[in-house]
Amino acid sequence: VVQAGAIGEPGEVMVLDMGEPVKILEIAQRLINALDPAATIEFTGLRPGEKLHEVLLSDDEVEHRRVHPRITHTRPTINGAPDAAAAESAAAATAVE
Repeated sequence: VVQAGAIGEPGEVMVLDMGEPVKILEIAQRLINALDPAATIEFTGLRPGEKLHEVLLSDDEVEHRRVHPRITHTRPTINGAPDAAAAESAAAATAVE
């Protein structure tokens, strides 16, 4: 997290690679086994707004890993077009390079 803050540029969104996904069920089972083996898990289904997986980047966003292999840089888009502030920042960065 600290590295992402240090290497990010204005207008960028940083997405951290957190490694392999972990199933919540497995974590719950481990806790139950460690604390109270008599406890049970009750499945209630998805609540409104809950997701089974998370989409980190939209189809319009481009993934760049230019500094660290586990930190993705991307720029926000609005209706498929780059955010004005992000586009201005990118243009300034390109001019400097």
